[in-house]
Amino acid sequence: MANLTDIAREVGISTAAVSQVLSGKGRISDDVRKRVFAAARHLGYRSGRVRFPDDHPAAVMLLPVHETWGHVWHFLKDTIETIQQLMTEKGFTSVLLPITREQSSKEILELILKIKAAAVFTIHYGNEFLFNALVTWGIPLVIVNNSDFQRHFSCVCVDDFQGAYEAASFLIEQGHTNLGYIDYPRPELPVTFSDRYVGFRKAVDEHGLPFSADRRITVPLDTPEQLILRLKVLCADSERPTAFFVHDDFQAVRVYHILSRLGLRIPDDLSLIAPGDTMDYRQPETPQITTMRIDTHLMGRYAADLMQRLISERQGGNPEIDDQPGSARRRAVPTGADAGKFPAAHSGTASGQVLKIKQRLIDRGSAAGRPVV
Repeated sequence: MANLTDIAREVGISTAAVSQVLSGKGRISDDVRKRVFAAARHLGYRSGRVRFPDDHPAAVMLLPVHETWGHVWHFLKDTIETIQQLMTEKGFTSVLLPITREQSSKEILELILKIKAAAVFTIHYGNEFLFNALVTWGIPLVIVNNSDFQRHFSCVCVDDFQGAYEAASFLIEQGHTNLGYIDYPRPELPVTFSDRYVGFRKAVDEHGLPFSADRRITVPLDTPEQLILRLKVLCADSERPTAFFVHDDFQAVRVYHILSRLGLRIPDDLSLIAPGDTMDYRQPETPQITTMRIDTHLMGRYAADLMQRLISERQGGNPEIDDQPGSARRRAVPTGADAGKFPAAHSGTASGQVLKIKQRLIDRGSAAGRPVV
């Protein structure tokens, strides 16, 4: 097993500096800290400082909070509640730790260590420096609903590519041959941003349909006036799209209201479909958007299940195998005739395991057959 000297040699600093970084002490630059934790993880170093408390160890859930994500709480609350319930059944005390953009990685790590976390879930949150640090400290980590780190850490995320492919295919099966695509920049979730578009394009290309760059609208969420202008121009075209795939149903609701102001009826004049459900469709003011629903309860169940496996492996035991129907533990990625039958797909990586949640079509009537234009 690697030691402090190995890490110091790898990074090119003193052993004392490495010790300060790993103990959270000293005035060390963020760049050096990142390099130390990356080297520690690469070399397989594990700190012996952290020990699980004997009674009710803490399972920490990191949740980013900022002003533009109010709607995300409705989407994630079932995941959080399910993780809490299942970890409580295993004797853990769940701690929800809000994370703001102003907090540094070091501050977050210090909070986690102060809590003496025996397990950490990150919900919709990405921070490679922090993740490497947690692995170095020997704290089991499961990343939930963030696909950006699936090559290096254990994750439960959404199969965004397949979901977008199936959504676009549904529109095409309804007779739509002129499709539009609407999204917004996701610098915090670049893989989600990319996978949904690539899945959409795969369906369009497989059916031999044309798709030009002007059929895609990408504008920030905080600039609704740009979205209004782009939709107004595109929908004034005599060859305007008859259906839109929208990045998520939060944005789709905004598109719905803009199109209504432009005199277009959904779905009589134009169809909408989007991944979801970030919106509460029980509320009367929420337009009924056809979605590719993400099972957030299942996401929480698989996250807790994967965490128990990691903890068992860390303690040198044999993880329990869930033989219930739909279990991700023994599942390979379905192909051929079996493709699409399962709610999640499982794959292994060199550094962890990845469980992908499949999406399911919920037809609420906003994506009808092709209208006459």
